[in-house]
This record gives sequence, C-alpha cells and structure tokens, in this order.
Amino acid sequence: MHKEDGTVMISIRVAKAVMLTLLFTVFLDAVALAGIIGAEKVQHKEINEALAIGQAQEVLVIFDESTVLQTAAALRKKAKAVHDNAAILETKASMYKSLKQTVMKDVSINDIEILQDYSHLPIMFLKLKTMNSLQALLRHPSVIRVYKNETRELLLSESLPLIEQPIVADAGYDGSGTTVAVLDTGVDYTRAAFGSCSSPGYPAGCRVIAAYEFAPQDYSLDNDGHGTNVAGIVLGVAPDTRIIALDVFRTDGLAYSSDVIAAINWVIANKATYNIVAMNLSLGSGGFTSPCTTDVYVSPISNARNAGILASISSGNDGYINAITSPACVPAAISVGAVYDSNVGSKSWVDGDCTDSVTYADLVTCFSNNANFLTMLAPGAMITAAGTTLGGTSQAAPHVAGAIAVLREAYPSESTDAIINRLTNTGVLVSDPRNGITKPRLDLLAAYNYDVTPPPAPIGLNVTPSSYTNTNSFSINWTNPYDFSGIVGAYYKRGTPPASNADYDGYTTSKPFNVSATAQGGQTIYVWLKDGKDGQGNVSYENSASTTLYHDDIEPYSGINNASAGNAQVTLSWYGFDSGGSGLKSFDTYKVVRSTGTFPSDQCSDGDQVYLGAGTSVTDPELLNGAQYYYRICAYDNAGNVSTGATASAMPSSYTAMQVLTPNGGEIIPSGSTYAITWGAPPNVVKFKLKYSLNNGVKWTAIPGYIYGYSYDWTVPVPVKNQKACKIKIIGYKEGATVSSGADVNNLLYTIETVSITAPNGGEPLTSSVPYTIGWKINGMKQGASIARIDLSYSKDGGVTWIPIKTIEENFSQNAAYEYLWDTIPVVSKPKNKCKVRVILKDSSGAVLGIDASDGLFTIQ
Repeated sequence: MHKEDGTVMISIRVAKAVMLTLLFTVFLDAVALAGIIGAEKVQHKEINEALAIGQAQEVLVIFDESTVLQTAAALRKKAKAVHDNAAILETKASMYKSLKQTVMKDVSINDIEILQDYSHLPIMFLKLKTMNSLQALLRHPSVIRVYKNETRELLLSESLPLIEQPIVADAGYDGSGTTVAVLDTGVDYTRAAFGSCSSPGYPAGCRVIAAYEFAPQDYSLDNDGHGTNVAGIVLGVAPDTRIIALDVFRTDGLAYSSDVIAAINWVIANKATYNIVAMNLSLGSGGFTSPCTTDVYVSPISNARNAGILASISSGNDGYINAITSPACVPAAISVGAVYDSNVGSKSWVDGDCTDSVTYADLVTCFSNNANFLTMLAPGAMITAAGTTLGGTSQAAPHVAGAIAVLREAYPSESTDAIINRLTNTGVLVSDPRNGITKPRLDLLAAYNYDVTPPPAPIGLNVTPSSYTNTNSFSINWTNPYDFSGIVGAYYKRGTPPASNADYDGYTTSKPFNVSATAQGGQTIYVWLKDGKDGQGNVSYENSASTTLYHDDIEPYSGINNASAGNAQVTLSWYGFDSGGSGLKSFDTYKVVRSTGTFPSDQCSDGDQVYLGAGTSVTDPELLNGAQYYYRICAYDNAGNVSTGATASAMPSSYTAMQVLTPNGGEIIPSGSTYAITWGAPPNVVKFKLKYSLNNGVKWTAIPGYIYGYSYDWTVPVPVKNQKACKIKIIGYKEGATVSSGADVNNLLYTIETVSITAPNGGEPLTSSVPYTIGWKINGMKQGASIARIDLSYSKDGGVTWIPIKTIEENFSQNAAYEYLWDTIPVVSKPKNKCKVRVILKDSSGAVLGIDASDGLFTIQ
C-alpha cells in the first residue's frame, strides 16, 4: 500500500519475506535429501536444511485431491449446478477428512504435530520435528508437495465514475444479498462508511456482518488501516453488499500461508451461510513470470472458485513489467493491476522505486506489477475510502471484488466462468506503456450489460419436406427466440447430438437454410443459434432443437407377378414387394402396364396403364384371344421412388380343348416354304410340341423343342414327290408339366408339293393345233439334289395313260417358275374333257425328284 504524507509517499510495507539464517554449510542440504524418495516434493530447501540440524519446521502439506475433484465434477453435472453446492461441499469435506486420516495413519510417526486442519481443502498445517517425519511424508504417494509457511505482505472520488458504477447502481444493482470476504488486516467497522457498527451486524445497517481473527489475536479491529480502506472500496462499488472481515496479518505485519489458507477454508465452509460470492486478497510476495501451477495457493483458490467464490487478488507493487506476485499468479485467481483514476499530478513511489511525471485516467501506474497472464486492471491510485486515501494494487483488487458482488446480484445463476467473462471481455482496453501489454480495465456498466447467456433453442423448428423424399435436399425453418443481443447465426449438425460448440457444419446467418441428408431413413438434425454479443456471439450446443430428415432414394424391391389367361382376359396377382425404407404408399401403391410384342420398360415408364391402386390383383378384360400380352407391375414408396417392376405374360384364349386351326385340310403347301401352323388351346396350356405326317398319320416326325404361343412358322419338308395325305398334330402342356394336357390333329388332309403345275390346272379349254403354254413351279428341293431334266406328258383319260410331250434337258433351279410352249396339241374328233398335264423332275441318273399333275381336268376340243 501507499499512504499520502504531503507530497512524499512513504512506504509502510514491511520486509518482503522472513528468511532463515543458516549457521551451517550448504552441503547439509544435499546430505539431508540424499536417498529420500519424493525429495522433489519439497518446495523450499530451508525445510530440509533446518530439519537436518534439528530445528523443527512448520509446513503446509498438500495432498492428492484428484479423486475428490473428479467426484465433485460428476456431482455438479448430475445436479446441473454451476458450482459446488452445500451437499457437494459436504461430500468433499468428508473425502478430504478420510484422505488425511489415511495418510496420517500410514505415516504413523510421533514426531509430527498437527497444528491445523483445513476441512474444505486438501491441506494440513503440520509441525515436523525430525528429518524422519519429512521423509515419511514424502514417501507417501498421496502427498503432493510440502511448503514452508511463507509470508505475504500488504499490497496497496474518481474511480467509481471511471468504472461506470453509478449507472449500474441507479439500475438497482449494488450487491444486495451478497457478501465479500476481505482477507486483510481487519476492518474498523466503527467507522461511518460501514454503518458505525458497535459489533458485527449491529446496529441495523451495519455492513460488516462478521469479523474473525485467523492470525494470533492482536486485540485490534485493524492495527494498520489497510483492511479498512480495502473494505471501504468494496462497499464503494457495491454499497449493499456485506463485508466479512478476516484478519490474516500478525503483529509482525506479515500474513502467513497457514493463516491465509485457514481463512480461505472458512470462507468455503461458510459460503452458503452468508452467500459469499467473492474474497479480496490485497497481499502477496515474490515475482512470477508464468502462472504458478505448483503454488501452495493453487488448491485453495481453485476450490473456492469451484464453490462459486471468486478471488480478486492484487498483482503487487514492485514495478515488475513481466511478473506478478503470489497468490495472484495462481490460475484460478483474478489478478488485478492498477491504473490512475484521474490526473493526480506527478507521483513518485517508494514501492516500485519509480515516478509517474504525468498522470491521467487509465494510465497504468509505474509501481503496478504486470505480465501477459495478468487478468485485468482497475483504479488503484489515488483511492479514498473509509476515511483513508491510499494507492496501490491493493486498492485496485477491491474494485473488482465489489464488481463481482454487483454482478452476482444481477446474475445469481451464472457460472464463475461467465462472471469472469463479463469482467474481462468488456473492460476498456488499456496498453501499459512500459511493456505494450494490453489488458481490460474494469467497466462495471459494460460487464453488467454484457451478454453471456447463449440464445434459447430455436422455436418451432421444422423441415420441408416433412415426410419421406427421394431427394436429399431439405429446407430448415424456425422462429428466433428472444435474446438480449439478438440472433445473428445458426448452426446445425446431422445424425448425433452436438458434443461441443465447435462440433457443427457451420452456418452464419439467422435465415432458414438448406441442408442435405447424408444417410437413408430418418436422420435427426440439430439446430442451435448464435447471438450478436459484441460481434463474437454466444452459442451453446446444449440449447439445440431437433427435427428429422426423412430421406429414401432406394427404389422398392420388386416382388412376384403371376398372370393367368382366360377367354379374352388376363388375371394378374402379385406379392412380395417391399419399400426397403420409407414404406410403400398406402394408396396408389401399385401400377400395372401392358404392352404387346415386348415387356414395358423398367419403372413402368411406358405401355398402357391397366391398374393403379393398393390392391394386389386385377383382371385385364376385352383382350384379343390368341394374342400374347406382356405386363409389368411397379410399386411406389412414400419417398416417391418406383421399383423396376416384376413381369409376366399371358395369351387369352376361348378354347376349352386343343384344336389345330391351320392347316386343317385341302391346303396345298409348297415344299421348302415357310408355313404358319396355328392352333387354339385352353388358357392354362402354355407350351406345345408339334408333329407332322406325310402318310396320313402312319408315321409322325417331331419338330424339336417346346413352342410357346399359338403359332409356329414351319419350314415345310421336301418329299421325293408331292404328298397328298399330310397331317399336323399339336400336343399341349401346362407350365412346368411334362405330361400333356391334350392334343389335336387337323381334320382333313393337306398336300405338300415339290413341283406344282400352274397351267393348265383344271377347267381350261385348249384348242387342237393351237399352241398353249404349259407352266409349272419348282418348289424347294432336297438338300444336294440337282434337276437334270424334265419330262412333260399329257393324258386324255384323267391320268390313266400318259402320252409324252417333251423331255427338256438343262439345269433347273428350285423356287423358280418355268414354261413350255405346247404347239403339238393333238387333233381330236370330238372334245376330250378328262385331260391333264404332268411334269416329272429327274436327276442325271434318271431318278425322280418330284412329280405333279394338273389338279383338275381341262378340255381339248
């Protein structure tokens, strides 16, 4: 602290540390530690040196609290508590007690004296009388460190307007209902600034509600005045908060760690009783250039913070530009450096051994310790409170402690992290001219208005389309809830709930947006929002709403399609179709299409529609008997997908028995030609075998294989000569059967001709001595046969006797027509009306290849 005396500032700070004067050589330290397991746990070599020469040592022992902290974290999560509640604190105290009892039982050494136990901390204050006692502690795995009982020194209207406190007070927030513990030299609560109390809490209006001595009793409310000034600053910022005065300084002007830790333990234990939200420690020693992760105060300050109590601690007055004191350096502390609150003229400081020749508001004081890990700045010179004007980081820290009380009244349910964010994310940025480090200076109004609350979940979140679709594009829509700083962004995640604020696909506008499904079926999508806080935005994945994307682009599985023909109709039935995902449509489930000649295309994209509906059978009427019909049945699912389809075909028929239709008697069929054999059959007879006979059924020749349908293009055989006693047999079978279901033979005989007389062929009148052109056609021949000559002859008695006309020798072709001019028609005395002409085909050896005569009689007159 600094106290003003005319124009000269006189430091009343006492020596920074009390050091032991060793009378023995330094080598005893090495001797004392040689061979000791866990010797690295000793934080101060003075402990070893003193014990080595028989001097008892008072030490602070830190125990392993990892299991306790894990348990507390799990309990906070289960209770959805932002910090340790009374039940959790009780559980921790019980676990700490058990831990310490176990260690002390295991050590079981008579030369250890328990000076003080701290019920809510993993710390004991012990007196070690021998080196053996230290060695026993160090060997125990639950002992983390052993510290010397160090000392801490005292570290020391325009400041309130500078931090905008009056405006917040006018809004009704002045720390009411909260309590700040001041760990200092005590508080003279009889002063008017505290309500002129006769005793803590009395009379009504007394702002100091409790006062306790943790250092040896000095029988003085405040033998220094430092604590009174610090408490007055707290009340200046938070006029309606309550003060608990905890005297931790002894008459030598120093605060010992054992006493300070005892006070912190008391604060944690009584947090719920007084609603203690902050504690102020305007004390410290040393200089640390990085956070003190192994300091004796790490656990006490951290446990207080877990309990919802923030520690505002002055950074020190040594003028360091890259270091701060302990305990301000511990990670859980709010370390506070000092700025001027106005132009106070040129100031010289003994502490820090420096001078600020020019001063103005927000200039970092030359004595203020600073480092890149300092938390923040606050007004620290010159500060008048409770009748005293002082300057120092001691005066800066209580400004922050008071601000915490105000913010806790305004935001009682926020976490300690959220309160710190208010303080550090809103302050006026001030650059220290000594080192260029920029830190926020306390701005209570900005901290009060700071939005640390993430937006609520979106309202009425919905997706379009809301049912299954075979596209993967969806539109997400919602209504923005109320948020203090407005909604400026939205994020989404598919599939599984978001695990952290960083676990999102990223979207930075509050307007509804399009997303794509990445999986088949129902897929949950989560949406949460970002607000407009200072351009940074609050966002919490826990405040998410969800809806479902119903995506299915897999076509349904096709089942079985059966077709049964009848008279001029086909009946279809089907089963076994499956959507494979979104389900088949409840109506218009199936589509049936029909074609002739070939099956309709996949997905029933063409053909004549026969049916559309949810049934599983249909009859297609008014069809042409004997025509083959081809069907495809496709299924539709709820996403709009359509299956490839199942096929079936059938041929309607009016026949009840097998019946040969062509040839059925009297037909003359050229050999080697293609002839359409047709037949009729009952609808359930679907495959057939054909046979033919050239000798009226005496011998039958089979046409190979099964034939489907009711017609067959038959390649007519080539007999040696025309055959006039031919027959066709058709044998029918049901699908899959090998036993026939019936057969039929044409009713009358037909003829197969190798060569055919075309003229005269019956009924023609020929005149004697008048030339006439005989015509014939050679049909198909047997393979390898070659016609070498043709014998022409005629008969006047109907074919009983034949008279030669002409033998023609040349090469003749099959499937060709030929003519001969008959100019020697005989002269008859009277008309001959039973005349015929005959043609005989022969090969070079004279063998007959084919023969035909006029089908009917003609006349020669």
